[in-house]
Parts: sequence; C-alpha cells; structure tokens
Amino acid sequence: MYMLFVAGNSIRSALNVSKQQILYNRKPIINYIKEVTNNERKIYDEYLNLLNYINSDYKVAIKLSAFNFNEKLLNLLVTEYKSKNVDILIDAENSSNNSKYQEISNRLILNHNDKLNLIKTYQMYRKDSFLQLQHDMNIFKQNNKKIGVKLVRGAYWNSERNNNQLFTNKKDTDYNYNNAIKFLDDIKGFKLLATHNYESINYGLSQKSDYKFAHLLDMNTNIYNNISKKRDVYVYIPYGPYYSMIPYLMRRLYENIDMIKYMIR
Repeated sequence: MYMLFVAGNSIRSALNVSKQQILYNRKPIINYIKEVTNNERKIYDEYLNLLNYINSDYKVAIKLSAFNFNEKLLNLLVTEYKSKNVDILIDAENSSNNSKYQEISNRLILNHNDKLNLIKTYQMYRKDSFLQLQHDMNIFKQNNKKIGVKLVRGAYWNSERNNNQLFTNKKDTDYNYNNAIKFLDDIKGFKLLATHNYESINYGLSQKSDYKFAHLLDMNTNIYNNISKKRDVYVYIPYGPYYSMIPYLMRRLYENIDMIKYMIR
C-alpha cells in the first residue's frame, strides 16, 4: 500500500513506486527505514534480499546506525553491492553518532571507492561541515578514491538545535550549503544536491558542474519535473514496517514544515 512520503512496507511496494518514478524520468534511491534495531543482521539480510531485485539503474541508502556501526557487516554489504554496480548512499547521523559516522564512512570509502560505490552525506547545518567536506576531498584525492558527495541541510534540527553544533540562523545554513556547492564545482565526481530550497536548486543549476539533484518522495514534485528534463533527478523511495516509520516521518515533517503548510493550504 502506498502512503504519502512512503512507498509502503515491502520490497515489492518500493519497487512498484520506483518503476513509476522511472517512467517520470526519475532515478530511484531505495531506502529501508527501519532505523532502530537490536539485530543488525536482519537489516543486512533485508538489503541483500533487495539486491536480488535491482540493478545499476538503482541506488540504495543506508544508515550506519541501523547496522549498529558494525563495520565488518558494512564491508560485506558494500562488497555485495559492488558486485552488481549498485551504489550506496551513506545517510547522515545525529550528533551523538557523528564521530562514528565520519570515521566509519571514510574508512569504507577508502576501502571501496576505486570506482564510485559509496556516496557520503554532509549536513550543512553543522558548523563543522564545510571543514569536514574540505578535509575529506583532500584525503580522497590523495588516495585516488572516487568522489561521491550528497549535500543536505540537516535532519535533526528539532532535537539538536540547542547543542551548539548547528547554525541557529537559517541564513548561515543557506550560506554554508551554497558555499559547499561553489567549492565542489571544480571537483570531479558524483555530486548530489538533496534539497527542496529554491535558491540552492537555482544556484546549483547555474554552476558549470553537472550537479545532480534529489528530492524526497512526494516533495517538490513540480519543480523537479522541470529539472529532470535537463539534469539527473533522484528520488528517495522509503519503505519499511509501518510501526517503525515514525522517526523518519517526524524528521521529514520538521525538515519541510513550511513546504507542508503550503501543500495543505
């Protein structure tokens, strides 16, 4: 069953929605959204099962915390996905897990990105994000690793806005995001702007680099219909057990509250 913002609760439902998106010139990113688990092996098995049904026309998104940061298991998963040339986007974590995220995602990239296999996410509402982006680009370049970057504004504002690690002024976040676009313009690689912000979308389109774009299922569909005529547009296709979707959906609500207000007026 298809729900607003969510494809359903099974691989089949995610694939059905993905096929619809492909017809509209979108490239699917399938995202299993059972984020909290005491059994990372079940998450691993779910992604292995998903791999049986997809090819390099698809990408998938994972959260390291869903695997309890089990690096051995993550390396095994990446190896399986590499065998079918299916890229993995490593989605961002909350501040308490940010250090683990940075360390493990970078080790995975250094281990696996002789070809593009992994795409790392940068939350530009973090005060340290631009320095982290610069640092990573230098490290990956020095080690001859392929660059895969996804820029987002951030996913945990409501719960972390008082931790002194985030920009509290939206203008500062917007500047940091667009400054990252400018910085990446001369860097070769896969560069994905995951944003619903019109200014950043237009700024990305104005650059000489062939930026790719991403949006959440059912968000900003009209504007991305136009962009997909000239640029690659990806769409997140989340699925999973209905009882476990609340954290995901609540973050989407807080991230896009102004847009949702507009949609329901």
